[in-house]
Amino acid sequence: MTSSAGSPSGLREKIRTVFEAAEISEPYTAIELADEIDCTVDAVAHELAASFADGVLGTKRIEAGEQVWWLRTLPPESTTTDGSVSPRTVTEVVRSERQFRAVFDEAFDAILIADDDARYVDANPAACELFGLSRDQLLGRTISDFAAEGYNFEEAWNEFQASALETGVFPLVRSDGTVRTVEFSATPNILPGRHLSVLRDITERRKTMTALKAEQAKSERYQRTLTADSVVEIEFELTDGNAFGELSRELECRCDFEGMVSISEGNLLNYVTVTCAVPEDIDEFVTEFDDVSHCRVVSESDTETLLELVVDHSPIQTVVETGANGKSLRSENGVTTVVAEIGADADLNELIDSFLGEYPTASVVAKRTLDRPIVTTLQSRDSLRDELTSRQTETLRAAYLAGYFEWPRESNAEDIAGSMDIATSTWLRHLRLAESKLTRWFFGGLDT
Repeated sequence: MTSSAGSPSGLREKIRTVFEAAEISEPYTAIELADEIDCTVDAVAHELAASFADGVLGTKRIEAGEQVWWLRTLPPESTTTDGSVSPRTVTEVVRSERQFRAVFDEAFDAILIADDDARYVDANPAACELFGLSRDQLLGRTISDFAAEGYNFEEAWNEFQASALETGVFPLVRSDGTVRTVEFSATPNILPGRHLSVLRDITERRKTMTALKAEQAKSERYQRTLTADSVVEIEFELTDGNAFGELSRELECRCDFEGMVSISEGNLLNYVTVTCAVPEDIDEFVTEFDDVSHCRVVSESDTETLLELVVDHSPIQTVVETGANGKSLRSENGVTTVVAEIGADADLNELIDSFLGEYPTASVVAKRTLDRPIVTTLQSRDSLRDELTSRQTETLRAAYLAGYFEWPRESNAEDIAGSMDIATSTWLRHLRLAESKLTRWFFGGLDT
């Protein structure tokens, strides 16, 4: 190789001739170009840098710090009458390059570029975060380094290179051994020998969808149990492993389960009536009991305290999670009795195995098959009407017709009470009693 490079303009023309004679947009290193035109590498590198600044060439660094250059494909209108690149086109090309880098670097999805050997030559910050590696650690690695054991990478890579676009789901094995489920879109040959992949981590979304499907299936089983004409009642007895039993033993009281409400993150609010225990003693007990994460006194009398609890594990919760109905729970002197019911056509063994798996010392003490009477809509309404006094019925009807239950309310209590010529406090008392009977009829039955 000679040391004479000739004039700068002559050198530039020689470099451009090499690019134009090759396959469109084929990338070259400075060393390869120096060999082609018989010139020093330093002179070629200097001229390449100048050409890049003018917008004629594109460039990027690949593995081991090596830099490649390629001739930008410019539209015919991008050149002036003397054949040089117009300043406007140079500005647009540079702006386009900057926009691409901004999108590449700031994208939430992982974006990677691989060469023909499936080795990564570029990766954005989101990709580094997904793989759990720095950019330097990720570049040079092959895609197969992150495939699950037994994955036929060579066949998949050959199919990908022959395609125009490939999408799918891939189990990505990170360097720490954890597996992330990724959704990918891959495009081969975005530049000669360069292949683009965009990955999105859907691991948590998949987990959420799986949990939702399981919850939906459980809910459907539960609804079938509630509406079944025939049910099987299973009675369990256990002496340890639950907060209600420990509370009854410690304070020599009785705990009766009243019901539960689902709240966030799969937790349940449990409502329990505690008989023959002082509220202060109850509060001291639940504060020290690890399974109880929330406790509130809803109401109290001389003998009873209604508690609202969030319990990490409870026998009723175990029953409900199998899709059965937790009919009752009573704990007294450390012994807890749980009655669950499940549709006669449901999997009874699943309920029993699940309960005994959670409470190994528990035992099944009774099993009963019950037929539920068929009640018509008219009979159901009549049973509720018989429970309401005439004043409660008229108060409830007035609240409904006057828009008291709308949001926002169309009438307030004072207006309706005035129209009915009764005191507001009296009207509200009748309304609350009617609402209590109505909700009790809907959720538990008037005979409970």
